[in-house]
Amino acid sequence: MSSTNTTRALTIKHTYYKVVGWVGIAFFMICTLGSWSAGAGRTSLIFLGFVVLGSYLILNSGSMQVDSDSIRYYLPFRSYQIKWNEVRYIEVDSQAGSMVFVGENKQLAVNGPMAWTGKDRFEIGSFISAQQDKYNIEVRVTEKAPFRLSRNTRVRGLAFEVECEDQNLATMQDEAELIELQQILAKAWLTGDRAMVERLIAPEWTSTGPDGSTTGPVCWHRYSRRVCTRSTALRSTT
Repeated sequence: MSSTNTTRALTIKHTYYKVVGWVGIAFFMICTLGSWSAGAGRTSLIFLGFVVLGSYLILNSGSMQVDSDSIRYYLPFRSYQIKWNEVRYIEVDSQAGSMVFVGENKQLAVNGPMAWTGKDRFEIGSFISAQQDKYNIEVRVTEKAPFRLSRNTRVRGLAFEVECEDQNLATMQDEAELIELQQILAKAWLTGDRAMVERLIAPEWTSTGPDGSTTGPVCWHRYSRRVCTRSTALRSTT
């Protein structure tokens, strides 16, 4: 029985398909324009068909993210999702070029293992096998898999939600750094560490107290001298 342990979402991409798509568009677009300029209108239409095929590859190449809860599929302009407990069986073609997660009146069609790239491409295969065992999901090999379309699995705003999660994580990290700086500044202020204060804040800084009074660099220099004088006096008495 396959098993794997993961505490994070595993992600694969379709880099090969994207590269082939863009190269195909560039090459056959040049051929199309050249044929059209030479007066070979019918030939240019054939080349234009390959341009359309390259565009199709790009529009159907994105990334897939898998965790213990669901499979999420991100393509340009659209996103899809199906939960593991909704999957009844998985279809895959003999060349492993296409894979379809089929549920009750819904299905998610994705590019198969042959097109997977990224550092998680090997681990994600083991994880999917473990989920098949966990949910008793049958695997069916069929040459119809490449012709399946996703149905009732499209999720609006899914990519935006992932982006927001990344932004929230970055914000939390920034807040932690800011709190650390505040603690360092407070310690420097209380101990009269003039060098540290000047290193952390701008030379023209001002501070407003609870009573509305403001403190600036001049007042700080006086304060720091008093603190240093008191500290020296305390050390001399001990």
